[in-house]
Amino acid sequence: MRTVTANIQDSPLVADIYPATVPSAEPPVLLIHGWGGSGRYWHGTAERLRTHSDVIVPDLPGVG
Repeated sequence: MRTVTANIQDSPLVADIYPATVPSAEPPVLLIHGWGGSGRYWHGTAERLRTHSDVIVPDLPGVG
């Protein structure tokens, strides 16, 4: 897993990227947490899904 940060309109957007464990032609999976949560909620799910494709897990501004 690696974490990337993008500054969008002076507000950082942080996302964890879980690269696929084997090369895959599948599209990436985007996991979005609900209100009051954070990207950490998806850690276990992302670890399991990455066997098939890349997984992107952002922390939405104001909650992560």
